Amino acid sequence: MKRWVAQKLELVALIATGASLVAHGGDIPTCVLNDAESITVNVTGDCGPAGVVTIELGDASCSVSVSGDQTGLPRSGHSSNGLSSGFTLRAEEADGIERECTAKKQADAEDTYKLSCFVSRKVGGPSSTLACEAELSPVSDGCDLRQCAPLACPDGQEPRSVAGACCPVCVEPPPVPAHPCADVECPSACPEGQELVYSGAGCCAECITQSAACFEQRDAFEPERAATLALARACKTDLDCTFTLLWTRCGPSCPVPIAGNAIGSTYETLRLAAEETCPDCIPAEPQCSSEQTMTGRPACVDGACVGIKYE
Repeated sequence: MKRWVAQKLELVALIATGASLVAHGGDIPTCVLNDAESITVNVTGDCGPAGVVTIELGDASCSVSVSGDQTGLPRSGHSSNGLSSGFTLRAEEADGIERECTAKKQADAEDTYKLSCFVSRKVGGPSSTLACEAELSPVSDGCDLRQCAPLACPDGQEPRSVAGACCPVCVEPPPVPAHPCADVECPSACPEGQELVYSGAGCCAECITQSAACFEQRDAFEPERAATLALARACKTDLDCTFTLLWTRCGPSCPVPIAGNAIGSTYETLRLAAEETCPDCIPAEPQCSSEQTMTGRPACVDGACVGIKYE
């Protein structure tokens, strides 16, 4: 039996198990089952001025929002398994650069997170560059930055934290390292018949034309892809459903509706099948039109996850 066929059979079993767990209140590690939660923390470090922010995880949602002082952190992101397991914040900046900040709880400091921010080119580019780091510590009677006296810093300085002290002092902020491709303009789309492919070298993905053999292999792969996705859409309620990208060698994928607990096994099943079916295809970047991008909400209709557009 081919390995990806076995993976497909495992997928059916996983989906059935997931449905049973949902029905009986089992613990399914998917963001759509999270309860709402929030934390209020002091933000210190070299990402921006010190301050206090509240980080909230939406009810039955992956989305994370940040409110409060402007501390140089992105204002939105996601968390797959609750804030205590960590979260990611993301923002688009000028010239096609994206900032992504990952927060992980520190083992040696209760309820304290270390946050690392990286910058990278949004479409095809070299690996990310570390831009800054920050510490998120619980607001307490011993340290609440909102209780610190306001600082009037001279030009060129900002309120920043210093070791061993709660309240910030005026210092010159460290320079933010520039991404090596910040001044390079990369293509975001290709002429009809071509696709964006990033070779792993240079700053940009390039437009290439896939071989005739690749298109034949993609056609052969499509029935398998459709059948696997049909299995992965089984649901009972709207909360079972989400959107995801399922990128494989056979071709870039736009967001599709899927059961949240089936994402990992479905991706692995399709990846293995695509590696075998499409050996002549060069992996390409997704290029999704507005009509192909799911801008609505996932929903469970007649036992299957679908996308419903906002009116």
